[in-house]
Amino acid sequence: MPKLTRYGIIGFVGLAAVAPAAIAQQSTAATAGTLEEIVVTTQKREQRIQDVPLSVSAFSPAFLEQQNVQDFGELARYTPGFLSTPNYSYLIYSSIRGIGTSDFGFGADPSIGFYLNGVHTGRYGTQVASFFDLERVEVVKGPQNTLFGRSSIAGAISVVTRRPEAGFGGFVQAGVGNYGHVSATGVLNVPLAEGFAARLAGHSLDEDGYLRNTFGGDDVGATDVKAGRLSLRWSGLDWLDANLILSYESRDETGNAYSAVNLPEYTIASTLRGDENRSDFNVKDATLDLAFALGDRATIRSLTNVRDVVADYGEDFDGLAEVVGGPYFQGQDVELLNQELRLEYAVPQGVSLVAGASWFDEDMEAFVDEWVDTTQAFTGAPDLATLRPGNFANAFLERGLYDTGATGWAVYADLSYPVLDRLTLTAGVRRVEDEKSMTLAIPDPAVLPENARAPFPCACYLYGAWLSRPLSFEESWSATVGRFAATFAVTPDVSAYASWSQGWKAGGIESFKFALPAGFPLFFGLDLAAAGGSLRAYDPEESDSLELGLKGVSADRRLRYNLAAFYYTYRDLQNNVFNGATSVIENIGEAEGRGFEADVQFRPTERWDLYVNVGYTDTEITDDPRVEQEGQPLNRAPEWVGSAGANYSLPVGGGALTVGAAYSYQGSFRTDNQLQLAVESTSVVNADVSYEPGDGRWRLRAYVDNLTDEFTYGRRLFPQPFLFPLETVSLIGRPRQYG
Repeated sequence: MPKLTRYGIIGFVGLAAVAPAAIAQQSTAATAGTLEEIVVTTQKREQRIQDVPLSVSAFSPAFLEQQNVQDFGELARYTPGFLSTPNYSYLIYSSIRGIGTSDFGFGADPSIGFYLNGVHTGRYGTQVASFFDLERVEVVKGPQNTLFGRSSIAGAISVVTRRPEAGFGGFVQAGVGNYGHVSATGVLNVPLAEGFAARLAGHSLDEDGYLRNTFGGDDVGATDVKAGRLSLRWSGLDWLDANLILSYESRDETGNAYSAVNLPEYTIASTLRGDENRSDFNVKDATLDLAFALGDRATIRSLTNVRDVVADYGEDFDGLAEVVGGPYFQGQDVELLNQELRLEYAVPQGVSLVAGASWFDEDMEAFVDEWVDTTQAFTGAPDLATLRPGNFANAFLERGLYDTGATGWAVYADLSYPVLDRLTLTAGVRRVEDEKSMTLAIPDPAVLPENARAPFPCACYLYGAWLSRPLSFEESWSATVGRFAATFAVTPDVSAYASWSQGWKAGGIESFKFALPAGFPLFFGLDLAAAGGSLRAYDPEESDSLELGLKGVSADRRLRYNLAAFYYTYRDLQNNVFNGATSVIENIGEAEGRGFEADVQFRPTERWDLYVNVGYTDTEITDDPRVEQEGQPLNRAPEWVGSAGANYSLPVGGGALTVGAAYSYQGSFRTDNQLQLAVESTSVVNADVSYEPGDGRWRLRAYVDNLTDEFTYGRRLFPQPFLFPLETVSLIGRPRQYG
């Protein structure tokens, strides 16, 4: 971004703060033209957002709908400090303030915790949920292990769905657009008896592909989502509020598609045709939320959750229609059980305490299939003169079969105590213990029927060896983390805060690499089990974060702002390290990060609604035993991100005609330890116009997303022997869409 533009943005937001957060749904009534009061549950209790000593962005259903936010990649464009990939339904390749993950195997934890109705949704591949019939979405930045717990060393995303209400009602929403876009959402809320109500919500989305495969077949990038949710609520007793939430989602999308940089935009050359390139999920989820009131001040809450995710994934990462280093297929079946029991105690304008215990158990069965060209495996460079697109005759298959488990428990407490009229101190602590296990079987490729025609079937690419018997490994880690914050009420509507928090992420077990016996020649396709090899683990990550913030409302409640400045140190980074023909996960050293985030919403008149947000992050790897990464920024850590939007409404025919526009910017960043800023900066413009009559019973809206047809992508790989024969870009966002 040019310096003049950068400083222009900073000057515009120098007043201040929470942009989309200021549009969150839960609010109290406000006079015409003023901003509503936002209530969030970031600290596991209802609070005004300006009283929370954390950097929080909260989004209402109205904002998500207006900006066509359907996944995390689109949400990130309006959240300073949060980066996620375009057109991806889950949190892989995401980061908050430059902190993400490098291990996407079956024994790894994410760095960003995703919580659905207060429940952790598990590891990568299980963090899936469509955005429909929501109450709000909260993005909390910085380490949140004390409050949220598992997988929250970078931050946490909390999605809260709408609960049943006392009255009868509902709505239907439908949409059409280019690329075959057809969507529909329907909600019906029904009171069944005194204190008993049900809410049924359904959602459907269909879109055609937008990436042309030069090898033929249907365009890649299609989406087919079918989701439903049944919520039951019983509040017939003064001392009990019971909620049961049952949901199902079938999500058929495209896996990551890799485009060689010499191809035209939105063009790929892949062995996989049409839906062979796939990222398909089937998710079943059940949550029982029981709140037992102990008088007016205390509540005991029990959260019980069962989640089952079946996923089927396929991609072709070599960027070629020939079978060279891929296609790659992966499938998994995950069963997750969560249980949390906590005490919530609060005195109005006084002491507030949340304390509890949680436990989880996660089991996964998975497989990996990797196709490799024989010449690529042994020489590092494919002989394209002897290969034909889509021909597997010269390729062999490597297969891995996994049985993994994870279990853990935690106890925690978080106390806020007003020590003076305007000063409140908050302290929290959590003790956590995690345990993981993995059993891996790698059949000899020579006995696989798929390799009957392969010239040299060999486990000498993905794994480097095969196993005559499965290998098993188990490891556990534990830690105690804490936080401390001080909040000073400058006025009843303005507060300043300072906070310190610790972050921790459990270690993991490598899915593809081993602890080798001395002298074992990896990548020669030998029997590793007979040689005495074993699976290997890596250590946990740790961090310390300092944050200063100022947030509030002013100008007769027409201006809302949120400013945050932060600094953190990060230790024992779990990072991908190239090792010969492949890469391993190692704890490489330390990193530092610093920056600021600013959001502002301004409503100068009843007709205008304006917002701006900007985030600056400066990261550096300060210690790396391998030296080449020292001085480099962290992966997926752009220096500058920001967005701005305006809506103007005017009375027409007894109703309101609203015209809106939104702009988002994302700076360049590096991926996969490349020693340069690999992903180019992007700017995306959206526009829409809508009309709503005075009675508010219906609304018609037209929109254009990515108005300038900006080519966006989230990953760039450079040629690497045995790994990536071409320079490619991937995680490619959609072109211009309208509807």
